[in-house]
Amino acid sequence: MVLGPVTLQAEGAGQFLTQAVAPNGQPQGVVFYHGGYVEALYFLTGEHQEYLKREGVFGRVVPKHDYHLKKNDPYRAFGAWQVGVRFSYLDLNDKAIQGGQIYDWTVGLNWFLNPNMKFQLNYIVEHRDMPGVAVGWINGFGLRAAYDF
Repeated sequence: MVLGPVTLQAEGAGQFLTQAVAPNGQPQGVVFYHGGYVEALYFLTGEHQEYLKREGVFGRVVPKHDYHLKKNDPYRAFGAWQVGVRFSYLDLNDKAIQGGQIYDWTVGLNWFLNPNMKFQLNYIVEHRDMPGVAVGWINGFGLRAAYDF
C-alpha cells in the first residue's frame, strides 16, 4: 500500500517439503515451513514509490530534486531520503525436524541521489531459537551502493 510518502508492505510464504527425513534418520513425510515480513517506509523528502500493477512490482524512485552541491548554487539539492522498519520471521520447525526460528528486526536509511543511484544502510537485530543450540542474538550492519542504468 502506498499513501503518499508512506509505503506499507507485507508478505507471507510457506513451503511443503516432501520425503523429509529427521536428523535421526526417521522419515517424516511432508513437512511445512513458513515465514513472512511486514515493513513500513517513509520518505522524509516527500517522494513516493510508484507501484506498477501490471508488473506487480515497485517502480524506480525519482527524487524531486537530484543530488548536487554546485558551489554558489542557491538550488542545492540532496536527493531523496527514506527511513524504514521491518520485522520478519522464519519457522523451520515441523514434526521431528526442529530447524529453529528466527525473528529479525531491521531499521534502515535509504538515500536516492537520482533515479539511478542509491545508498542503503541497515542495522539488523536477529533472535535465534533452535533446540539443541544456545538461544542467541545476532547484530549486524549492512551498507549497499547500487547503480541502475
